[in-house]
Amino acid sequence: MLEKLILQDSSLQYATMPPLPQPKNRANISPSDFQLPQDTIVVSADNHLSVSEDIWYKSFPERLRDRAPRVWFDQGTYHIGFDGKTMFPEAMVRGFAAHDPMPGTSKIAPRMLDMDADGIDKELVFPNGMLAMLSYKDLEIREWIYKVYNEYLVELAAQAPDRFYGVPLLPHFWDSTRVAASVAEIKAQGFKTIMLPQKPGFTPDGQPINYQDDNMTAMWEAIEDSGIPVCFHIGEGFVSGRGGFGTGALVQLSPFRQIFGQLVFGGVFDRHPKLKVAFIEAGINWVAGTLQDADMVCNAQRDFIDHKINHPARWYWENHCYASFMIDPLGLRLLDLIGPDRVMWSADYPHMEGSNGFSKHSMKAVVDAAQNDDDARKILGGTAIELFNLQ
Repeated sequence: MLEKLILQDSSLQYATMPPLPQPKNRANISPSDFQLPQDTIVVSADNHLSVSEDIWYKSFPERLRDRAPRVWFDQGTYHIGFDGKTMFPEAMVRGFAAHDPMPGTSKIAPRMLDMDADGIDKELVFPNGMLAMLSYKDLEIREWIYKVYNEYLVELAAQAPDRFYGVPLLPHFWDSTRVAASVAEIKAQGFKTIMLPQKPGFTPDGQPINYQDDNMTAMWEAIEDSGIPVCFHIGEGFVSGRGGFGTGALVQLSPFRQIFGQLVFGGVFDRHPKLKVAFIEAGINWVAGTLQDADMVCNAQRDFIDHKINHPARWYWENHCYASFMIDPLGLRLLDLIGPDRVMWSADYPHMEGSNGFSKHSMKAVVDAAQNDDDARKILGGTAIELFNLQ
């Protein structure tokens, strides 16, 4: 039934699909007759990894080992937590249990088989459960959580060179005296991008971190000098109460207006003209509305803006920003407003809403929506290869 409806509806609108099988139960239904434009290299700009090994306990300094997070398997998923208590809310546990039994969720060899079946050549790989640890309050422990995770990604990448590109976390982004050394270490490790949290938390002296403030200048300078683009990814924060999972999922898909506003109206892009930023997994349809409203702010409310930006708001999108999507028929209809060179396709493997098992149908929707083969090649991989230097 799923295959029949997907084949009938090349736009892949979620509303017309039957309920998707959980990824662990999803068969591959790749079409045999679909051909990509010649010379297309397919990159999923957003896939995910579950940590299945007890990496922090093994790698923390001995003096901190009893405070390290532990990893264990229970209720169908790999947990991360302390003293036997998971960091994951119940809804998160249910969501991860839909895919964590798949070997490719955490192991490289079966992962590459899944990519091959879906026609994916390269992938950028973001955290799964690690998202719950991004703003861990103990900064010394958070530093080691980030460092050990990054080292683990390096080990995994060595098993699939030129295919698996793990996305590291930036230790000390909260500490202006140490952040430059952390950026240099990430570049030396061979990473192609850096992930920053949407909700960066607080400085060591307890002040809230705002990315546009002067105390973040050292971080932006180091990142700009490195030439490495920055990624922001959805997935931080949850909504409690009745309907919390559905409400939280809906809110998660529109999180980037604040950060885009901080970078534009806070002058970050003006001060760091070589900075590149990618907004991951929120789709692309949000971009058109955000740019329309940002233009309104620039024009109708310009007298109230405390930082006089150098360009129209849309200019910063066109020169600094990118976004990824999975299945976004509305966004694809708005390509001329968003810019086909600003968007990157992704499978979102192995998530429930991702295209694992029918990625070639998702690619076909891109080819059908693009004005020409060159635009399709950019969206399906070319832009990601250029932005993240995946040569």
